[in-house]
Amino acid sequence: MLSPNLYTDERIPSPLVQTWRAFRKSPQAMVGLYLMGLLLIATVFGPLLAPFDPEVQHPDALLVPPSWAQAGHVDFFVGTDDLGRDLLSRLLHGAHLTFGSALLVVTAAALIGVVLGAISGTLKGLQGSILHHFLDTLLSIPSVLLAITFVAIQGPGLGAALLAVWLALVPQFIRVTHDAVAAEMEKEYVVAARMDGVGRLRLLWDVILPNVADTIVHQYALGLSAAVLDISALGFLNLGAQAPLPEWGAMLAGATDLAYMAPWTVTLPGVAILTTMIAINLVGDGLRQALNARLEQ
Repeated sequence: MLSPNLYTDERIPSPLVQTWRAFRKSPQAMVGLYLMGLLLIATVFGPLLAPFDPEVQHPDALLVPPSWAQAGHVDFFVGTDDLGRDLLSRLLHGAHLTFGSALLVVTAAALIGVVLGAISGTLKGLQGSILHHFLDTLLSIPSVLLAITFVAIQGPGLGAALLAVWLALVPQFIRVTHDAVAAEMEKEYVVAARMDGVGRLRLLWDVILPNVADTIVHQYALGLSAAVLDISALGFLNLGAQAPLPEWGAMLAGATDLAYMAPWTVTLPGVAILTTMIAINLVGDGLRQALNARLEQ
């Protein structure tokens, strides 16, 4: 007969579980997470959830107000624009053009920027100095201005706008990762690992990057909000997505003349952009605080 074990082993949760426990303690972070979930659902399943085609015009339903207004119609839940197009369908289709495109661009910029920044952070001497000054020159140019310049050369279009935003974001990830890794290289635990003969790649992957994850996550959140704003701004300036694409910035630009006659045509795309940026910042700040709390334990 087996004797009972009187000494129970303490179960240490994994780093992912520790981060989640610290993250869910913040109400603001959870609100942002729920909003991000809704945005992801709209991005992936928006075309399936939309009641109408975003480009179909209803001549007998021009500038119909939202359904809760006295003159509203239940078929057009949030109203129509001046061409009779359903705004709810256009907002749902526009989620993958604005938020989905921003996710794609920032993820691509982060992958390249973090790799180059981590490698350059281990460099010293002339190579590190040249890269440092080159990044300072690129970062002195505002991202929107750099994107506008690139689009002006290449011509307007959503593809050119996304490439311009990507080019503007890569130096930011390189610089942030470079500075974070360079600062960690001077700490005692990294010096001890190097003295033990740990290779550069393993040193970066197993030792340094876990300790600068909060910086990278914070930069990812900043880059994502900046990408949403830049894509919308380029669409608003008619340099990004072109009509009749239901990109939120382009929708906002096409409805500026209707601000007093049909304010819902301007308010809804603006609220979509604002809500997206608030959700991104709430999740980014909450995740950064959770990572800091885990590292301090």
